[in-house]
Amino acid sequence: MKTAGLVLLLFLYSSVAMLAQSSGRLVGKVQDSTGAVVQKAYLTLRRDGSVVSECESGADGSYAFVKLHSGSYDLEVGAQGFAMYSATGIMVEDTGAKQMTVTLRIAAEEQMTVTTQTNGVSLSSDENANSTVLKGGDLDALADDPDALQTELQALAGPAAGPDGGQLYIDGYTGGQLPPKSSILEIRVNQNPFSAENDRIGYGRIDIITKPGAVKFNGHLRGSYLNSVLNTSNPLATAQPSYQYYSGSGDMTGPITKTSSYFLAAQYWERQNQNFLRAVDPTDTSANPRTLSQALVAPYSTTNVFGRVDSQVGKHILQGQWVLFRTRRTGAGTGGLNLPEQGYSSTDIENILQLRDTMIVSSRLLNEVSTRWWRIRTNQTPDSTKPAVTVQGAFVTGGSVSGTTSNHQDNMELHDYATLTAGSHVMRLGLLARTYRVADYADTGSNGNYQFQSLADYHAAMPKPYLYTGTVIVNPLARLLQFDGAIFFQDEWRWKPNVNLSYGLRMEGQNRVRDHLNWAPRVAIAWSPKAGAKTSPKMVIRAAGGIFYNRVTPALQIQTIHNNGFFQQNYVLRNPSFYDPNHPVPAELLATASESKLSIYTLDPGFRISRNVQAALGVDRSLGKIGSLNLNYLFTRGVHQYYTNNVNAPFFDPETYRITGPAPTTYNYQFQSGGDFRQHQVILTTNTTYKNFFLHAVYTYNHATTDTQGINYFPSVSRIPSLDYGRASFAPAHQLQAFMTYKAPYRVTLTAIAIVEANRPYNVTIGNDLTGNNQSNARPTYGTCGAPDVLSTAYGCLDLNPSGKSERIVPYGLGTAPTSATVHLTVNRVFNFGSRPVANASHAQKPAAEHVPRHTLTMIVGATNIFNMVNLAPPNGVLSSPLFGQQLTPATGPFALSSPGNRTVYVTSYFSF
Repeated sequence: MKTAGLVLLLFLYSSVAMLAQSSGRLVGKVQDSTGAVVQKAYLTLRRDGSVVSECESGADGSYAFVKLHSGSYDLEVGAQGFAMYSATGIMVEDTGAKQMTVTLRIAAEEQMTVTTQTNGVSLSSDENANSTVLKGGDLDALADDPDALQTELQALAGPAAGPDGGQLYIDGYTGGQLPPKSSILEIRVNQNPFSAENDRIGYGRIDIITKPGAVKFNGHLRGSYLNSVLNTSNPLATAQPSYQYYSGSGDMTGPITKTSSYFLAAQYWERQNQNFLRAVDPTDTSANPRTLSQALVAPYSTTNVFGRVDSQVGKHILQGQWVLFRTRRTGAGTGGLNLPEQGYSSTDIENILQLRDTMIVSSRLLNEVSTRWWRIRTNQTPDSTKPAVTVQGAFVTGGSVSGTTSNHQDNMELHDYATLTAGSHVMRLGLLARTYRVADYADTGSNGNYQFQSLADYHAAMPKPYLYTGTVIVNPLARLLQFDGAIFFQDEWRWKPNVNLSYGLRMEGQNRVRDHLNWAPRVAIAWSPKAGAKTSPKMVIRAAGGIFYNRVTPALQIQTIHNNGFFQQNYVLRNPSFYDPNHPVPAELLATASESKLSIYTLDPGFRISRNVQAALGVDRSLGKIGSLNLNYLFTRGVHQYYTNNVNAPFFDPETYRITGPAPTTYNYQFQSGGDFRQHQVILTTNTTYKNFFLHAVYTYNHATTDTQGINYFPSVSRIPSLDYGRASFAPAHQLQAFMTYKAPYRVTLTAIAIVEANRPYNVTIGNDLTGNNQSNARPTYGTCGAPDVLSTAYGCLDLNPSGKSERIVPYGLGTAPTSATVHLTVNRVFNFGSRPVANASHAQKPAAEHVPRHTLTMIVGATNIFNMVNLAPPNGVLSSPLFGQQLTPATGPFALSSPGNRTVYVTSYFSF
């Protein structure tokens, strides 16, 4: 495959080179002093004092001035965070290309905190106006905790289409844990969403670029502290135990030799976390049982180490980096309806080694080869091995249903990407290959699980579970070798001065599924009505479309191996004649009981890879010196979407709500790809800069319907998945994300993040298994108000026992969760100590910028959820539960509590030397 790719690359190179004009050219790359590329540097070419042409460096740092006449030219280059660069007397011949590498030097430390966001609009595909870049001081507003940081970034990226959401890339690789925040150079959101390089839908994409080493030794020390004394109480807990969080991090960077440098960072985070329990008291047998509401201790600690070395050897820029990530949790798995005995402890250790070689083949050709080795070791131990006991919508007690697990993974990934510049074309050609080697130990389900449909059945003199599931472990170890790969071609073609065409083709494939090869064409066109060779565009109209795929994960394949009926024998007993909450059921009883039936997990023989087709139409509008505005319409159609189906369940008639067929001898839980979704999105984005104020805001209107909520979703009626077609739980109707910074006098910076979400659907169920699929997800019907078993709700009179009645089933996603909103605020003040001159300072710089501080101390005071808004998860949708309609747990995602307090205040100090 690699040989074929190189042949194709040479063919493209020679073909386009022949078509290129024979006029003079000035081409090259913009880099920093370590050799790392500098993107979006602004280059101005003059002759005899007059501007001849202007351009920006691309994603690989490359630039090109074409159609130049022979003569002497002057070049000026500027980039945020770097000193101005100027060169005079550059001789260009009319018949050839002049190659010139521009090396920028780091400017004053204060300049590094400016957001790299232009005020205009551009025809380039990677400068769509709904994208943004965060770096320097902007990052101070984001959480230090890696989990919270990832959640905030996903919120800023906005909603992606479909149930799988957006995707996070770290130095070009998906997966893996975030490095320490101090090692992050910049974060790019939603750039070039229809590029053939993307393996998933580009909207919601986040790219994290880590820092290279520096030519001079410097470093930082950072510490954060939070105490419950400063915070407001959590509304879900009656008792408010004290707690404190703290973290410490440091980094240092400097030269190794004249052509190499290093960067090293480490972070430790200690969280005295708490999970909030809100469930029915299992010991209360009264008609109106009391509700348990308490905070459960769940400590969590993280260690994160990052190291990177950069070196330039001739035309090669070499990079190596290593990441260590370790977490330790206790008391996990509790909270919500899960009582304390459901807890478990876990550890996660990940090592990532990444190597990269960027070779400057010529002034027009750049080749980048990189590889990553990713080792994962996770272990989980339950606090109790007693059988689990579940009362639908009320509580879950007994031992943890997840059991003891140990997962070992060694994953490898290889990239080979080439960039070719020829005339008005910038082409990318690449291939990637990934392998996953997994060894997974699990005794999940061996303790058994009794499931009750109501509290009355649980408190009966002879408890009446409607279902018991238990597993006999024959072989707890499952092994997997999985690989996937892709090749792509992408061309960015400035067809005319006011027209830019971006098109590409991607081919993907993976093993262990019959659907091996998948083709993904992508195309995007940008047109500016009045732009010309010397005129910047004021408005750009964009249209784009493409096909994207979601690969099958190793976790799904591992589950089918564990539960194939040989390694693990899973038994389902409906209406079991026994109940012992203290001891697991013996294996021989599970296998011989008359009501016992074997259940297995399989992959549908006709399984297809999930495909999403997306089309976009939008307009970027410059607002002059204050910023830009973008309006986009997206339509996404998802086919072959994933769900899990009990294909051997008995036949069920949804008209009469009766099971009409006999029970099977074996239940086959099959992963299928027959789902479908349609999603309409209107996205309004503004990037505004006015004096010292910057705003990036995104409003999204969502309308999505689907018959699946993801791979673990079971249709309520096994043979009629379309019966569940309704509002998608992954798509709230309205979302607003805003990122704001204000640079006040006296080196004070205020930064705020605001997130609002409204009209997220949730499902309403009876809490019983009325359809024979072994899932308690049957929905009610619209009944007669006042009739027996009919409950009057905000959504109408709903029948809890519709069996045998010809009543209309309520739609999926009947409920609507309340609005959630939060605002985070940070205030920082920079103190400078001493100064040192900047070598080779440009005459174009202000005199104050010719010196940088020798040391700086940044004090940060931050508050999460500063307005103390109460954000809770969607209400309990189980009609038979005493807690129906109540919001029982804190919200998740961007509205999740960063600590047990509803509003938290923290202090961070940041010392640079």
